[in-house]
Amino acid sequence: MLYSYPAKDGSDISFELMDHFADNPRVIGIKESSGSLQRAIDIASRYEGKIQLISGSDDIALDFMFWGADCWICGPSNCMAKACCDLDRAYRSGDLDAARAQMKTLYRAMNILESGKFVQKIKYGCELQGLPLGQCRAPLGPLTEAEKAEFRAAMQPILN
Repeated sequence: MLYSYPAKDGSDISFELMDHFADNPRVIGIKESSGSLQRAIDIASRYEGKIQLISGSDDIALDFMFWGADCWICGPSNCMAKACCDLDRAYRSGDLDAARAQMKTLYRAMNILESGKFVQKIKYGCELQGLPLGQCRAPLGPLTEAEKAEFRAAMQPILN
């Protein structure tokens, strides 16, 4: 699986490189985490039947599903598993209104996760779900009380 996450690794998997792998049976998909819906649409259109589009941009996962992503590799599912599965099930069952409503529920918390301190917030989200995991190892610092309060508020509809 190819993994495109230019914000983290500083480079992008080009279409030229994907063209090179399109007929390689060992390359089955690309986890697309660029955050660009247009790029996801381009991948889905250009490589249909060759390279599977896999959602790696959590806040637009539903959009990826509409454009043919068959799966979603979702970091937030560590602390939002039921809500993420509910979104996937609603979409797969054809209940698009329920899928949209579920995405609205997830959206704020997912955006807060992506605003920084992702790992710390995932661990705190697990704690909110009743699974305390402790503090992150150095060099990752702890969340401030304000960061916890903001994420806890965004998690409330998911917890309920």
